[in-house]
Amino acid sequence: MKLKTKTNQKNKKPEKIEEIEVEPKLNEIELKWKEPKNEGSEIEKYEIEVNNEIIAESKKPKFIIENIKPSENYSIRIRAKNSKGEAEWSDEIKTKTEDKKPEKIEEIEVEPKLNEIELKWKEPKNEGSEIEKYEIEVNNEIIAEKLKIPKEKQNGVMKLKPKLMIKEPEE
Repeated sequence: MKLKTKTNQKNKKPEKIEEIEVEPKLNEIELKWKEPKNEGSEIEKYEIEVNNEIIAESKKPKFIIENIKPSENYSIRIRAKNSKGEAEWSDEIKTKTEDKKPEKIEEIEVEPKLNEIELKWKEPKNEGSEIEKYEIEVNNEIIAEKLKIPKEKQNGVMKLKPKLMIKEPEE
C-alpha cells in the first residue's frame, strides 16, 4: 500500500511575477504588479532590477523609480522573496521615459519684404528626442508647420506670403 503525502506548502518560495503595469513619465517610471502565486510563507519583499542592477526593494506590489533621465531606455525586472527563497525574475520589460520638450525659441529675426515675411531662428536647446517640426503661431492660431532644418544649417528659415502661404527657403 502506497501513501500519498502532501508536501509542506509553507516550504515553497513565491512564483514568478507575471503581470506588471509600467507607466513611464519624464523623470520617473511607475510600476505596479499583481502579487505572484505564493503557497509558501508570506512575501517579505520585492526586488526591483533596472538595467541589470538591483536598485531597490519594496514591501508592496508597487514602486516608483525616481530621479531618472528623460528620453532614456530602461530594462526592468522584479522578483518576490519570502523566508524560503527568491522567485524567478519576471520577464524583462523594456520601456523609455518621456521625451523632454525643447526649450522656447528665444532669438527670432523677422525680416519684412515686399510680398513676404522671412522668419529666422536658432535651434533651441534640446535634451529630448530630435526636433521633428516647428509651428508658427499668429494671433493664437497655428498657421504653419515646418519640418526640422538639417543640423548643419543650425537655423530655421520660413517665408510667409500673403494668405499665409509658405515658401521653402531657397538654397
